[in-house]
Amino acid sequence: MRAVGRSRGGFSLLELVVIIIVIGLLMRTALPKLRTAAAVYDLDRAARQFFADLQVAQSDAARRGRTVSVTQVSNSAYKLSVMNGTTEQLLQQRIMAGGSTFVGSWGPVGFRAFGPPTLPAGAPLDIAVSNAGRTRTIRIAAGGAVVIR
Repeated sequence: MRAVGRSRGGFSLLELVVIIIVIGLLMRTALPKLRTAAAVYDLDRAARQFFADLQVAQSDAARRGRTVSVTQVSNSAYKLSVMNGTTEQLLQQRIMAGGSTFVGSWGPVGFRAFGPPTLPAGAPLDIAVSNAGRTRTIRIAAGGAVVIR
């Protein structure tokens, strides 16, 4: 038997509605910041991957004793390839992470087995990667040094 005047544990319907509204307001303010953080993460990931692939092209050129080219395929994709005689051998093709894109277009970059890279527009070559209004730049210097800015 229940004692008179004692309430049962739990929340009333009004309290649950207020809690849901408060959670909704908090999510409304936090969601844009989470989206921005995700876009920045995707941009950094894409820039680091492109940077790493440029370094792979350099080391592959030295290992193979042949020029390895990095070529833009579209505004969001690029490929690494090597010439075997008169045929091009595709080493890998990659799509930029998280919707990141190249800003503008750039010609092929050739990393030679020895010596400086061949750059399409002279040196240094700045390749910009963008996502959600933010940009990271990968610079290839005349001597072959690759840095992320």
